[in-house]
Amino acid sequence: MPLAFHRSLCHRPAWHGPARHRGGTALGRVLLLWATLLLPAFAGNFVVAPVNLELGSAARSSAVTVNNLDGQPLRLQVRLVAWDQDAQGESRHTPSDDLLYFPRLLTIPPGESRMVRVGLARPVEAVERSYRLFLDELDTPGGDEAATGKSQVLVRVSFGIPLFVSPPRAQARVGMEVLPPAQGLLRWRLVNEGTRHARLESFTLVALTPQGEPRGSQTVDLRYLLAGKTLEMALEAPPVACEPGMRIEAQLRIAEAGVVRQAWRADQLPCP
Repeated sequence: MPLAFHRSLCHRPAWHGPARHRGGTALGRVLLLWATLLLPAFAGNFVVAPVNLELGSAARSSAVTVNNLDGQPLRLQVRLVAWDQDAQGESRHTPSDDLLYFPRLLTIPPGESRMVRVGLARPVEAVERSYRLFLDELDTPGGDEAATGKSQVLVRVSFGIPLFVSPPRAQARVGMEVLPPAQGLLRWRLVNEGTRHARLESFTLVALTPQGEPRGSQTVDLRYLLAGKTLEMALEAPPVACEPGMRIEAQLRIAEAGVVRQAWRADQLPCP
């Protein structure tokens, strides 16, 4: 599905419960989320498709199409980075020449489209390798250039397309572990022990009564957990967490793999 570039907003997740709880204090302060992967901000007037790429032994090359919907020429710089994640989910980018890609600079006239091609330059390994192919929209302001005689190139917007080089039969294997509470926070750890990235659709915390009826929920949108990586997260506990008989259940929805569930025991909740 193509992606149109526009400005978007990040919303803080909040607990949602029955009507009598609405209007209360929101508990949506996410401490350890993937800041660069949740809701990227876009600008400009162009469309990119596809929005992720996957290469391997069976598909050694691919391409990205960029359509310029604006009335002005679109100038792009293309660059490749190796993509890693730390335990807090922060992305780590390192310039890379592991793949072949061209062109690295392009100008797209108004109403036209161009392709950026990418292909393997080294053998496929036993564990998936992760990259991001960045498209940087360039702008050359005229004022400074006219005054100094030198051109100054500015990046107006930068968008990183996830790109994976996967071995045959690679699979994600994601597990979830509840951690001891700290400073009034519910804590948990996600681990991908597989050889392929996991595409995480959502993570939902649900407050349940002893009869299994929901009393509130909070959903956090996630994106990727790379092969072999660990993500630790924390959220404030809901107000009803410490009521007698209440329990908290985590529901992690993984694309193409269903839902993984994990419950907090009473002694794992941050209750006095």
